[in-house]
Amino acid sequence: MAKTASARNATMLGLKIAENREKTKVEAKKKKKTAKKKKKTTAEAKAKAKASAKSSPESKFSKWSEEKTSVNRTKSSCKIVGCEKWSRSKGYCVGHSKFESQLSIPLPTAKLQHSKSLRPALKAGSAIWAAYWPPEDKKRDQDPAWYPGVISSVKVNKKSLDSQYGYVRFYNVKYDDGDVLNNIPDHFVFAADEYALNLREDNSRKKGGQKPAWKGVKNVTDDRSKDLWAKHVGWYVATVGGEKYSFPHLSQALKAYDASVVQKKGLATK
Repeated sequence: MAKTASARNATMLGLKIAENREKTKVEAKKKKKTAKKKKKTTAEAKAKAKASAKSSPESKFSKWSEEKTSVNRTKSSCKIVGCEKWSRSKGYCVGHSKFESQLSIPLPTAKLQHSKSLRPALKAGSAIWAAYWPPEDKKRDQDPAWYPGVISSVKVNKKSLDSQYGYVRFYNVKYDDGDVLNNIPDHFVFAADEYALNLREDNSRKKGGQKPAWKGVKNVTDDRSKDLWAKHVGWYVATVGGEKYSFPHLSQALKAYDASVVQKKGLATK
């Protein structure tokens, strides 16, 4: 009887061991399957991230920018001094590409040349600020007031007062308040943006009786000329890379000078 009980216990123990082995195998298979699924998910995520990185233009340059240092600058580095990122085809990195048009310097072909091209030629429809004299001041002897308006038409005087500055233009203007004035000579008419820039002149210099000054840009007039535009309004000279260039508009001269400073000093520009 004792022998039979002992045999039964051995059989039960064997069955339990077998059951535990089977359970262990099942759990091992589940873990292996879970690990495989996780690995597949991770691989898919990496592939997706890689595909997204390839489609992003910034990512193409971020890796290169990390590898570049201030010591190792090459011809293909960004034009902005101090920027260590690699440039695109036109010389600027992705981060500075928006400055591409702003930093271009449209330099005239002629330096310091008294040319007819220096005289602004405004067109009908242009927004302007022009001098205004009341109707009773037929000779326009009084100091005029200045008001915004639009050029309605242009007339060119074929008799030049000074041949090197071209023909004098006369403008018919309709002011914003509805008034109209005809035959205004060009030295009394300014493009709206140019008029605003000229108002930002150095007040201390103006009070001292000196010409307004802008950093890197100088207003030049010809006191000996009979042409009133050349004598009282003149043109603008900007110093770019040690060279002097003449521009008909103040905005053009300021843009050329500012662009040259940024290209020279780069990120150190204040």
